[in-house]
Amino acid sequence: MDQKFSPRVRDVITYSREEALRLGHNHIGIEHILLGIIREGEGNAVKILRRLEVDLDELRRVVEHGMEPASAVHPPEKDKIGLVRQAEKMLKITFLEAKLFKSPHIDTEHLLLSMLKDEDNLATRSLSRFNVDYDAVKQEVESILAGDSGPKAEMPGSSTDDDDDEGGASYGGGGPRKQGDSKSKTP
Repeated sequence: MDQKFSPRVRDVITYSREEALRLGHNHIGIEHILLGIIREGEGNAVKILRRLEVDLDELRRVVEHGMEPASAVHPPEKDKIGLVRQAEKMLKITFLEAKLFKSPHIDTEHLLLSMLKDEDNLATRSLSRFNVDYDAVKQEVESILAGDSGPKAEMPGSSTDDDDDEGGASYGGGGPRKQGDSKSKTP
């Protein structure tokens, strides 16, 4: 499953670990993953949160305020910080979310969606204070994908380019002239 993670998601997971360490926690929970998304600062998840008019600094404060205080007795060891079961489950759900959108890889929007699938976590409760829920995020993902699929459909659909070539060939009177023109433009 790790190989399906986009580089941005890998960064978010790394940042999640760092956020857990910074806060003195010896585990990575869903709330740390949300903090990792915010810290990463780019990607579709952040774009969606901004489109939903979420103040990311305020969201960070709400999440951090809702966390249990860190244990000063047992400071976390960097190498021994692992995911809690709920976060592991969330990461497995990201695979299904990516599949639902027919995405070849898991990206930050899939993290956000899978996070919101489970209503019993600090991240989801914090997001709900900003009126962010699964349906709102799903609608934004669909909107972004619809906007992105337009250019993607034109690019791979080289038929658009082929139509231009055919149009140019008919105006030029033949394909050889078109090829000759493109050769003269190249050098």
